[in-house]
Amino acid sequence: MVSHIDASNTGLAIEASAFIFFQNTFLTHIVKIREELVMNKVGFYILFIGMTCLAFNAGATNVDKSLMVSEDVTVIVENLRGKVVIVGQETSHVRVEGQIDKQAKSFVFKQEQDTVFIQVKMPEHVSDSFWGNKKQHSNLTITMPMHGEIVFKGVSSDIQVKSVNGDLDIHTISGNVVVERSTDGANSLRNKVSIETVSGEIKTTALSGQLALTTVSGSIDDTASKGQIKYQTVSGDIKGESAAGSVKANAISANVELTLHAVSELKLSTVSGDVECDLGVADNGIIKASSVSGDLIFALPEGVNLDIKAQSNAGGNIKNKLNQDKVIVDKYGPGSQLRTTLGNGSAQLKATTMSGKVLFKN
Repeated sequence: MVSHIDASNTGLAIEASAFIFFQNTFLTHIVKIREELVMNKVGFYILFIGMTCLAFNAGATNVDKSLMVSEDVTVIVENLRGKVVIVGQETSHVRVEGQIDKQAKSFVFKQEQDTVFIQVKMPEHVSDSFWGNKKQHSNLTITMPMHGEIVFKGVSSDIQVKSVNGDLDIHTISGNVVVERSTDGANSLRNKVSIETVSGEIKTTALSGQLALTTVSGSIDDTASKGQIKYQTVSGDIKGESAAGSVKANAISANVELTLHAVSELKLSTVSGDVECDLGVADNGIIKASSVSGDLIFALPEGVNLDIKAQSNAGGNIKNKLNQDKVIVDKYGPGSQLRTTLGNGSAQLKATTMSGKVLFKN
């Protein structure tokens, strides 16, 4: 028995080390994003070699221009500060209208083959007061074909995307991101969606495909997603309601609340945060959850087929409200274990915690 407990503690120690590695790797990634955005402002790595180019002086702050494009156009937008709204429509044009930042050096709107470039070019050097006056910021609305793709780069820039069903690649620092698609639309599971913000909020509706939502000190609120999704946050909470078959959630100093309808693969990792999961599991599904200084709470539906193995260490505890199977408390040490089977046990759930609670209920 003693050797069993030692092995369990060793496993939890390895898990804790893995969490620390995840934290360092994730924060390094975010710092890299911040450095690239701030150092290059909104220049980044896009070369503007176009067939059509419309540039405006700083004195001309209003714009209303359009270009004829194909339905699978890629629209690349760079805006340092302000707000950008992008709307997908049944159209053969990309149109941009609204107010350009009053301190902009110029505005670029041009096309190269199936790509349209939209860039608000700002001065290289700005004062500390530059970020404060929102009346001077850009406020742009872009309409485009709904099956096109979007690449967006910003710093203190909010972005809202409506009814654009192609790939999305969105990066901003202190801006909020809102993406809405129709819940009855024919969204492709082959789509790729990557959304990253540092101190902004992420809110998404009806995304599908390969999805990655990442923030540091902002929250994530995802509704009606499908496909494969990965949530990552540090000090920002995660709330997700998803029909995705594969779900991964990593959180540090944050709480996670998930409603999953028929997940085949679920991986949960938290440090100093609680997880509440309303869990629908597909037959032969595999669930792995681990926490350090946080609770794991699973609400399971009646009739689920699930083999459950749970283990707690270092002051953690397990509660089983599903059936009469008892939690076994280790004779030596502060650990406990639960092994129980629901239905035919075709799916598997493994949960471990250090200094946290594991609760199973209907």
